[in-house]
Amino acid sequence: MGSIGSDDSNKEEEDPIPEQASKPKKKLPKFPKFREETNLKNPIFKLGQIFTSNTVFKQAVKEHAIREGRRIRFTHNEPGRVRAVCTFGSCPWKIFASRFEKNSVEFQVKSSNLIHECGKAERHPFLDYKWIEKNYTESFKDNKRFSAAEVINSQYFLLWDYCEELKKKNPSTTTKIKVEMGTDGAPIFHCIYICLAACKKGFLEACKPLIGLNGCHIKGPFRDQLLSAVGADANNCMYPIAYSIVEQENTEAWG
Repeated sequence: MGSIGSDDSNKEEEDPIPEQASKPKKKLPKFPKFREETNLKNPIFKLGQIFTSNTVFKQAVKEHAIREGRRIRFTHNEPGRVRAVCTFGSCPWKIFASRFEKNSVEFQVKSSNLIHECGKAERHPFLDYKWIEKNYTESFKDNKRFSAAEVINSQYFLLWDYCEELKKKNPSTTTKIKVEMGTDGAPIFHCIYICLAACKKGFLEACKPLIGLNGCHIKGPFRDQLLSAVGADANNCMYPIAYSIVEQENTEAWG
């Protein structure tokens, strides 16, 4: 009988050690970047958003306050962190940004509440000569006769949008705008009347059956007059019902 030889060809081959599978690289989240040249005219903030510097972030906050008409101030204004809040009543709007990394120049929005629950501000501390110079220098250069009256005149074209927004936010609000057509076919503002639905309802349900009329002059390039109708509430305080801006106080305007 033959015997099984012991040559190396009959030895069991050792199983090769399997190569360790390479671990997939962890993808870093992509944060939105704020582009100063395009986004600064109408800043829109997002959580995680990255700004090129502390200065650019503060400029964006100031621009937002001016464009939106909000009472915003900086509660923390340090090289490494900036916090801004809306100071009108209990408005919850706030935003906080700090360095993207420890030694980075870039700033990142770390926390925010971007919902305003307040009205528009009449005055803006951020609206100074520097902002006017930056936004209107080219207009001044193109038109050497550029005046404050022309700036105000351009705002009259926003009245239709303003009235539509009032009716959208406060249904049953009454608004009326009267214009006269100029020789060039462009509308010329004559007067506007506004009666907010909430004021109308409050007068009918909680005020005395008494209406007072008053008028005053408006200071500025256009010498219009402000007419108002007011009532008296249960505390004998004046209650606004409606108001109107007219060229002059006369029977036609009150009618």
